[in-house]
Amino acid sequence: MIRFIPALAFALGLSLISAAALAWEQTATCGNDSPCLPGQTPILTFWATPCIAFHLSDEVSPRLSADQHITLEQVQTIARVSLAEWHRPELSALTPHLSGLTNESRVGFNPYTTRNANIIVFRDEWEESSVIMALTTVTHQVNTGQIHDADIEINTQYYRFGIVTDDNPHVVDLQNTLTHELGHAFGLAHSNDPEATMFAFSDYGDIRMRSLAQDDLTAIAALFPPSEAVCKFKDSYFSAPPYAMDARPPSDGCAASPLNVRPPGYLGVAMFCFCLCLALRRRSFKPLHAARKPSPLQTHQDPPS
Repeated sequence: MIRFIPALAFALGLSLISAAALAWEQTATCGNDSPCLPGQTPILTFWATPCIAFHLSDEVSPRLSADQHITLEQVQTIARVSLAEWHRPELSALTPHLSGLTNESRVGFNPYTTRNANIIVFRDEWEESSVIMALTTVTHQVNTGQIHDADIEINTQYYRFGIVTDDNPHVVDLQNTLTHELGHAFGLAHSNDPEATMFAFSDYGDIRMRSLAQDDLTAIAALFPPSEAVCKFKDSYFSAPPYAMDARPPSDGCAASPLNVRPPGYLGVAMFCFCLCLALRRRSFKPLHAARKPSPLQTHQDPPS
């Protein structure tokens, strides 16, 4: 998640940050900006694969298309550039990719099926705090920390997003915001380094988060060390499944145990779907945290900063 902060407040805030506190931080199943439940021990979250694909909403917010005259093709280009900024093969095995478009707009995952996608969507009707520019919701395994899903929402109701240029400085830069939110999707919490892409605050006209700082590079080198992994993506349109996110598909052929679900903000879900002797486990990431009881899966959103 990234929050709006006026330039003066930003400058004053920097003066309060001690040099010793400047460092990247890995998201945990609890802690960071979200309190742990009684008896819950924080576990660092991680992806089991460096190959992470996203699907972009096929509907561009009218606030982008009408106000800023930004086309879907331009948004796709911005998404690819933001994803490419995190791909540093000389330092890290992380390989993010835009696999196509989608009509799926629901955040989260369905633990009863493998038909899930990491999505990037625009919200002209924003249900969270208006100070939040964007929000990332990640699904992770509560008892291991493994991430299975990450969804990014852009707040186009309260913020005028666009492409910052010399002739157009008074907008929230879409690339700047998306590059930051992708860091949360990859397992990074906020950094106290004001030069880092993962710094928690931004303002109109800000483009410093478009490019990773040394703090961000150090983070992905640690979370996704170089490996021999070869990523093979299948590019295609992802159609939203015609059933609820928490519903079992009519003909899935799997037996699933009840899940642990928590309210939005922190949504905890626990489930095992055994199909053909394979166990599928999902969990969520850290924007907001919710859990009812200890469970293998949990969804939360990138905590407010």
